[in-house]
Amino acid sequence: MSDTTAAAPASTPAVPEKKAEDYIGLVKRCKVSFEKTYGKLLLQEFAHIDVDGAPVLDAFPSTGVVSVLAGMQLVKTMQLPLVGVFSSEDIPMCCTLHNEVASSPARIYGNKTIVVFVCEFQLEETVVPEMVEAIYEFAARHKAAMIYTIEGMPVSDKVLLPSGEEVALTSPEEEGGEEGVKTYIDDSRLAELHMKGEEGKEAKEGKEGEKEEEGEPGKHKKKKHHKKKKSDEDEADEKDP
Repeated sequence: MSDTTAAAPASTPAVPEKKAEDYIGLVKRCKVSFEKTYGKLLLQEFAHIDVDGAPVLDAFPSTGVVSVLAGMQLVKTMQLPLVGVFSSEDIPMCCTLHNEVASSPARIYGNKTIVVFVCEFQLEETVVPEMVEAIYEFAARHKAAMIYTIEGMPVSDKVLLPSGEEVALTSPEEEGGEEGVKTYIDDSRLAELHMKGEEGKEAKEGKEGEKEEEGEPGKHKKKKHHKKKKSDEDEADEKDP
């Protein structure tokens, strides 16, 4: 009979103590390395900026928010760091949250591959010339190879749903305004119409399926009658001498 020795229980690893910022959510502020004013517009670039030679993409909103969505998709997909911000009394006083970091609504993301200028709000006419000057000066100072811009295309005020129903993109309170081309479309309205169109399409397909099911018994009955008629003819042929 052999002696067996029980294995000693594994020691539980010590859990490292969390620091204060892990509990209260402190966010380190980026160190500003460059500042320049263009009229009322202030540009601040951060110390970790490294974008020399990268092309510049203007993703400010114009017709709708297509440009903003495309710009932020590039930022997310390419994991571009925040390298600068704009501030002005003509830009709404609010902040945006991206990757758990609060920032100005007008921002600059980029690396050696691409630089993206983005803002969730439509720029006031008073700040547009100053912003254009800032972008051109930024591109020249960082030796950008090219400046690109994203523009949304104006669309008709009417849209045809998959169900065949034609509806207006404007909300009821906006109806009665200028007819023709609409320069801005609320995305929530588009989502609402898309859901409505899908529901109508499903209902239409359901009705067609019911009609097909109703027609099937008649087909079977017709086939059965045809088979009976054929069997009668065969019996008659057998009786003939």
